[in-house]
Amino acid sequence: MSEEKQPKIRFKGFDDPWEQRKLGEIFEERKENPKGQTLKMLSVTINSGIVDANVLNRKDNSNSNKSNYKVVHANDIAYNSMRMWQGASGVSNELGIVSPAYTFLKPRVGLDVRFWGYLFKLTKMLQEFQKNSQGLTSDTWNLKYKQIKSIEVTMPSKNEQNAISQLLQKLDFSIAANQSKLEQLKRLKKLLMQKIFNQEWRFKGFTDPWEQRKLGEGLKQLKSYSLPRKYEVPESDTEYIHYGDIHTSSRKYVDKSFRLPNIKSGDFQLLQTGDIVLADASEDYKEIAEPMLMKNIKGRKVVSGLHTIAIRLKCGDPVYYLYLFCLRALDITFIKLELV
Repeated sequence: MSEEKQPKIRFKGFDDPWEQRKLGEIFEERKENPKGQTLKMLSVTINSGIVDANVLNRKDNSNSNKSNYKVVHANDIAYNSMRMWQGASGVSNELGIVSPAYTFLKPRVGLDVRFWGYLFKLTKMLQEFQKNSQGLTSDTWNLKYKQIKSIEVTMPSKNEQNAISQLLQKLDFSIAANQSKLEQLKRLKKLLMQKIFNQEWRFKGFTDPWEQRKLGEGLKQLKSYSLPRKYEVPESDTEYIHYGDIHTSSRKYVDKSFRLPNIKSGDFQLLQTGDIVLADASEDYKEIAEPMLMKNIKGRKVVSGLHTIAIRLKCGDPVYYLYLFCLRALDITFIKLELV
């Protein structure tokens, strides 16, 4: 039995090899207009999948005429054609309409769509989506149905798909159950940061006034390299951090346990422990200037990659600056100007 078609860990009772198929054999493209129907406006996000567009803090620049929008049905998979390689896809739970910039996959055969929703988020699949996207740079990469349908995958039986998706859904439910407590802690942390950085609250024993400085006095901008995903290689002695790595990570720092993609070695300006890398592009405005601290990268060759701003402290505590940037009190335009 082929090792490629036989996962190393299986649920009890499943031992059939996974079948190799092209995605076009599994999904067909749905092209359906609302035709006068008034349907809920939905949106596709990287972290939350398909959500009600009204819950997002995005400015609606769309035309009031939605006749050219596309209809998405429950159990369809919709994805952002230009951001599929970043994981901007999701399974729809309801009937609605989405921008015509998205692509819609309708299940062609009997399958567990949730399984495929999870599969499309795997790093290996994201790399396949990136490899098959068309365009000269990551800003223009586009993965339409014509390209995605030829991608080959291995698939288990529907029953095994169900078993896998049910397990992962249970974990999602467990995460959601703890989300309320997590959000409370996040709000508390945000309040503390606001009060501390606004100097409303001070630690006992500290009464000296804070000095006013320009950002550029304490920071130095390093070189960033416009290296899209196609420059990645399986192995090398050089790693790089891409703005997508910042947005998709739940951590705010890179240490010994945090692995980054490898790129071909070259004559790069390397990052060092204590440097901070900011994402200068995002699907959501609120995530622009998202920071990540190089907490411990001693002995590693790490490069600041596509859509990032890398900075090095001339003085001060890097963790302090990390949380200062987390406040979003400084937008990316201001940071760029102040670092010149």
